[in-house]
Amino acid sequence: MDLSPNASIADNIQIAIEHLMERLSALLPLLSAAIVVLLIFWVLAVLVRRAARYGSKFIKNPMKASLIRMLSYYTVWLIGIFVALDVVGVDARSLATGLGLGGVALGFALKDVLSNLVSGLFILIAQTFEIGDQIVVGETEGTVERIQIRATHIRTYDGRLVLVPNGEVFMSRVTNNTASELRRTSVFVYLEYGQDIELAMSLILKTVKAVPGVATNPAASIRLRDLTTEHFYIESRFWTDSRRTKLRLISSDVRLAIIKALENAGIELPNPNQRDVSITKTSD
Repeated sequence: MDLSPNASIADNIQIAIEHLMERLSALLPLLSAAIVVLLIFWVLAVLVRRAARYGSKFIKNPMKASLIRMLSYYTVWLIGIFVALDVVGVDARSLATGLGLGGVALGFALKDVLSNLVSGLFILIAQTFEIGDQIVVGETEGTVERIQIRATHIRTYDGRLVLVPNGEVFMSRVTNNTASELRRTSVFVYLEYGQDIELAMSLILKTVKAVPGVATNPAASIRLRDLTTEHFYIESRFWTDSRRTKLRLISSDVRLAIIKALENAGIELPNPNQRDVSITKTSD
């Protein structure tokens, strides 16, 4: 009989492996059943999400529709996970106790994930902005396309897709450019000294009001903003569609209309290539 230390270690290892195989053999049917349960609930979650997607077509608010789809999908998954754990024989109370003991470590490990998840839910519930709104978050500006668990999808005006983490969106200052239907903008005009400033300002204001797309209420306004060393500095303010494309197109139409109106009235615009120089002769 071999009583060497190496033989004793080998026997202990063999016994441990046999015990492990016995436990795996006993758990294998339960694990298989748990996997089947998860597959069933996965199919149910997909079906529920499709049903919610169909039902959300009747909901006018896209944010509420997105929230319903997301909550219904993950609720089914959560139920499936608890059922699978019950099939394996895991006690839910013991699991909760274990999660409580390791909650601090788990919280630090999943801090960013949980932050984005909770922030996404708050964004959907609070409805600070909606899908289709044009917003500014930090250095990112564009149209909101989707709001998911992890990030908000923003399409920039040059066509790029930016995924901004929900935690960053929730904690940042967000400017919603389309929160109102109308948005105020300005067009600036420089006129040389010697021009009839009152006639010019009256003509500019009348022209701006007549441009299609410029709102009548609030009404357009005009002011002499400053007197520079070379020009009158005139600002014309008006309200128009808050969406960026419309705002820029109408602003362009306003500039073209002002140029045409001033030219027809004989009021000259400054020539950047022309400089007037006055020479004064003094006697000693």
